Amino acid sequence: MFSLIGRSYLPVLAIAGLLACSPAEERASDPLLLVSAASSLSRVLQQIRVDFETTTADRVVFNFGSSGSLTQQIRHGATVDVFASASQQYLDELRHEGHLADTGLTLHGRLVVWTPPDEEPVATVDELTALRFRRIALAHTKLAPYGRAAIEALQSSHVLTQVEPRLVQAPDVLTALRYAESGSADAALTALSLVGDTDGRWYTVPADLHLKVQLGIAVATGSPRAQQARRFVDHLSTPAAVSIFEANGLFLTTAQTAL
Repeated sequence: MFSLIGRSYLPVLAIAGLLACSPAEERASDPLLLVSAASSLSRVLQQIRVDFETTTADRVVFNFGSSGSLTQQIRHGATVDVFASASQQYLDELRHEGHLADTGLTLHGRLVVWTPPDEEPVATVDELTALRFRRIALAHTKLAPYGRAAIEALQSSHVLTQVEPRLVQAPDVLTALRYAESGSADAALTALSLVGDTDGRWYTVPADLHLKVQLGIAVATGSPRAQQARRFVDHLSTPAAVSIFEANGLFLTTAQTAL
């Protein structure tokens, strides 16, 4: 089931009419553009939505989660208009299976070690071996690319064996940050794109310690609102959107071509 942010529901009197419609017909008449997106993009996409909705007549609703979970939703028939994944691999798989358009946007993100404001920030990854870090949150390593990047960074820093008993896996990278913010963890390996408006402090993990976190965004081939979906993805490569991406630690590596 989707967890939809900001979606409103139709009045009860409209339900009878909707029952006569097919799912595709119902979605086609829905004024909301549904974007399933990796949780690492939640902050930046909600900022970009403001500008997009101001300049178009379209309205956007988001379904945020781990890239792996969202990929499975699409494979099992979930109707979405746009998919924004923190893993280019998931996008490539869905394209191969015919679920996504062949073109779109590619960005890369950065991994950080986030610590609460009352904690001394780390200056290297290997400082996570300190005893003050009793619990270290990270995204699920099988579902979230940032979780896999975190493990790679710990391995490259030769500290994975030491800290592994203290690692706490969250469903996604945003939840990992929330664990540390709430005190359920003493630090979080999370996305730079999520931490800009937090009270904590963070250390940006050197990019050579892990494989590049490459994100991709594309229109779903089954979208009943393909024109609006293309317009949204087009907007993501405008100067205004690129500026928001970069301010949040996300960098455009491939601009979209005509879909």
